[in-house]
Amino acid sequence: MISSCIFTSQLKSQLISLVGAGGKTSTAFYLANEFKKQGHKVLITTTTKMYLPNNEYIDHIISADTDINNNALKQQDELTQFTQLFSTNINITPASITFAYQACIAGSQPTKVQGLSPQMLNRIKQSQLFSIIIVEADGAHCLPLKCPADNEPCLPSQTDTVIGICSTELFQLVINPNKIHRWPRFAEVTRCTDGELLTISILQRLVTDSQGLFKSAPAHATRIWLLNKTDICPDIALLKQQVSQLSLAKLGLTEIWLSQLLDQPPRCHITVNK
Repeated sequence: MISSCIFTSQLKSQLISLVGAGGKTSTAFYLANEFKKQGHKVLITTTTKMYLPNNEYIDHIISADTDINNNALKQQDELTQFTQLFSTNINITPASITFAYQACIAGSQPTKVQGLSPQMLNRIKQSQLFSIIIVEADGAHCLPLKCPADNEPCLPSQTDTVIGICSTELFQLVINPNKIHRWPRFAEVTRCTDGELLTISILQRLVTDSQGLFKSAPAHATRIWLLNKTDICPDIALLKQQVSQLSLAKLGLTEIWLSQLLDQPPRCHITVNK
């Protein structure tokens, strides 16, 4: 399932940035595989850090760690390095997924990598080598919810779609600050307290506040709210009922998705809201 709002044929290259918590990597590969089925050349990367994916999900890897061997090139800045790297990978096949990163992070187990800068991703988009670019633009320390810090998220300015992700595994449960990344910011933005039930109203405030889930999203970008892990939501019936009553216009959203992306096959449902 790929919604028509996330890709239009008029765009020669589409840049999708993923923010929030509770399934950014699984969302990235779900979307990548759906776009691959449509014949797209897909690039997955990050502007922060992420775990190095299993090779079975990737057709091509572009890595500065292994591909920059020329001493003169090593002395150049990142933009020059990766312009050279991508120009030497022009034979990337259609209907494929490429993963690109800058460097492995020493000592990390499992292996974590440093991604590309927003400026580099803007340049790659302009090159039109890939029809789809999917970027993890936020970190969450593997927790189900978060609110961004002052320096987050790290969004390329040419992002076309921002997908804000929240896990539903805490819905209608007593709030535990240990399960929310950047808890003080989350509490400030959503006006919630430790020990309160996590309700749809609290999540709405996370979505709509300028310092919340869609912080720094470009004004021109499509905004999609993805509520993930609905298979372990404590009250899925209530969640679906309340989500169906939300106004997309009031939330500033184009669509809301409910998903179970770790299922086989993954499942994602678009709510039909006004």
